[in-house]
Amino acid sequence: MRHRAFLLLAAGLLLLLASPTATHVAAATPPTVVASGLVNPKGFTWGADGTIYVALADRAGGAARPQVEPVPATPATAAAGAQPTVPGVGEVHAGTQTGSVVKIVDGCPVTVASGFPSATDPNLGWAFGVSAVAFLDGQLYALVDGGGASTQNPDLPNGVYRVNADGTHALVADLSAWLHANEVSDPHEPLTPDGEPFAMIAGTDALWVSESNHEQLLRITPDGAITRVVDFSPLGDVVPTGLAPAPDGGLYVGFLSPLPFAAGTAKVMKVDANGQATDVWTGLTAVTAVAVGPDGTLYATELTTGPDSGTNPPFVIPGTGKIVKQTGPSSSVEVATGLSAPTSLAFGADGGLYVGGPAIGAYDGEGMIVRLDPSATSAVDVSTVAPATTCSTTS
Repeated sequence: MRHRAFLLLAAGLLLLLASPTATHVAAATPPTVVASGLVNPKGFTWGADGTIYVALADRAGGAARPQVEPVPATPATAAAGAQPTVPGVGEVHAGTQTGSVVKIVDGCPVTVASGFPSATDPNLGWAFGVSAVAFLDGQLYALVDGGGASTQNPDLPNGVYRVNADGTHALVADLSAWLHANEVSDPHEPLTPDGEPFAMIAGTDALWVSESNHEQLLRITPDGAITRVVDFSPLGDVVPTGLAPAPDGGLYVGFLSPLPFAAGTAKVMKVDANGQATDVWTGLTAVTAVAVGPDGTLYATELTTGPDSGTNPPFVIPGTGKIVKQTGPSSSVEVATGLSAPTSLAFGADGGLYVGGPAIGAYDGEGMIVRLDPSATSAVDVSTVAPATTCSTTS
């Protein structure tokens, strides 16, 4: 009887385990392409209806890919025995007005506003144009990094532009003029006179902007008032990039580090409500974007990694970018590999982790936004992910 009872109990347990009502651990969703056909995509955001809006640097200087060549030393520096200038920073750019803002419809870009200033670095082929988008009180704003006299766009300065419903845009805050009149305390050469506004996110009543070349965090109101919140220049040549709101107040700021991108020299700082900046995550490489998970965990994109990345032109090696997740003050674990020049990262309302790129060299519409499942227990290789839809590129 006891043996029979045991068999019956075992059979019942097997039936329970096989029952559709039993609890199973759901498998992580594979990476999916939610937007493709993007020409040098930079930052992105969501509208109130869930539509994705993307900033495009686009084809500044034309569709042809620029040649990558070192910048020779000047006669004076050559005579002094100096090394050639590190290419890609502070050089003359070829200016156009091909920057744009698009929205994603059925996985493809649809132009919302165009005619923004744009530029291309003639040595590295890095594209500059609209670098970020954000909604504040229902109004869409675009951050421009490709304007001003230094990029042959004197009538369209760097700054924050309001994107109107009819597709036109209007300058709200002239960062080119403001930077000329309000230099940081310890500017580092080589300088871009009009600055390099990199990222923008919306706060409760203002926009937060990172400016990477003169190295500062700015607060910009809808009426165009610009305030420097943090001057990072005394910290050395640190290059602030990505922004993310901290759950308990303040902001997280990612840092790229200067060329060449030495491994382990990038980091994330937290800026509190009083403007005090503190290291919260070090030991990273070439950070371009920061995001905060639902549980408060920090994530970051690394523009380029590996033994050959960051040391020789063109400095950014395709397919070596990563997403990493913080595991300690100076440690991390890989979330995604195989990325090319990722520069934007954010969590969506659906809990997915979204990453955009490549922001460098995507002149033929290779740019995409990919959705990742943050519950995955091991790193995913994004290099094999392909869009399901073929999109015509915008220009």
